[in-house]
Amino acid sequence: MFYTMEVLAVDSRVVYEGFHGEEPDFEDGIIGTCVDLNKMDFLVTRDAKAFKRIKTRTVSPTELLDLAT
Repeated sequence: MFYTMEVLAVDSRVVYEGFHGEEPDFEDGIIGTCVDLNKMDFLVTRDAKAFKRIKTRTVSPTELLDLAT
């Protein structure tokens, strides 16, 4: 299985929704909003607790490597 990584744009909609979302941390809100709006398959993070409210699946770097094999 082959996965690609994308760098996503942060525009005014992402900032607005991230700021007004339910995430307690502004930066995490922006990341979660950006990932959800772009309908990503998953978000790779070492802090899955910070993204409990997003719709997108979170995986750790180790889990990503396991998925790739």
